Amino acid sequence: MENPTYQAIFERIQAGQFQAALNVLSEALVNSPGDPHLLYYAGLAHRRLNNYSEAAKYYRESIEIDPSNPSVHLGLGISYQLQGSYEKAIESLKAAINLDRNFPEAHNSLGFTYSNMGKYRQALECYECAAEAIMEIAFSRPAKDGQRYFPSEVTTDGKNVLMMTPEAFDRIETILKSNLMWAINRNNIGSCLAAMGEKPRAKEMFEESIRFIPEGVKYDAPSFGLKDLS
Repeated sequence: MENPTYQAIFERIQAGQFQAALNVLSEALVNSPGDPHLLYYAGLAHRRLNNYSEAAKYYRESIEIDPSNPSVHLGLGISYQLQGSYEKAIESLKAAINLDRNFPEAHNSLGFTYSNMGKYRQALECYECAAEAIMEIAFSRPAKDGQRYFPSEVTTDGKNVLMMTPEAFDRIETILKSNLMWAINRNNIGSCLAAMGEKPRAKEMFEESIRFIPEGVKYDAPSFGLKDLS
């Protein structure tokens, strides 16, 4: 991110200073009104300030200029979802997934939208897609180290297969614990299963979610889910 204006906006958003980010954006958009990145940041800042209609407006403007960024479609989908416009949310989230099949946040948000609509089976399918995407990302990192984590072994029929070492399992678990996304995914699956009356499986998911919450992160949803089961 070499553009100093982008950097200034991004730093404010990262720090949770959303109104300050919008102050910078207001001036930047006067000078560059058709910049899709600035429009995306404006949408993001407004969404974080709960200005969902305004956020959707900026996201749509960004998409009109450059429809190829899946993150903008995700932001628009979440904005619609938070307004209760679920059909529009589904359309936008599916557009994000079509642009990037390995986009766990989009799969997760689509699942959450279906769950809000009471369509738990569809929600579970989306959450499983999110889990596969998260796991694929987690696997890709140790896979770069080749033989250390995935040594090759010749089977009796002469074929080479990749094995996973115990060290690989530990490394993948560490990666999953470094990002809240896996804990959120497990919690969302647990919530769906609980709504469907499948309490034992829901309990397993809530417990796994708690186990994978990154150190120092406050995330109470799975604990509340477990409490509601009792």
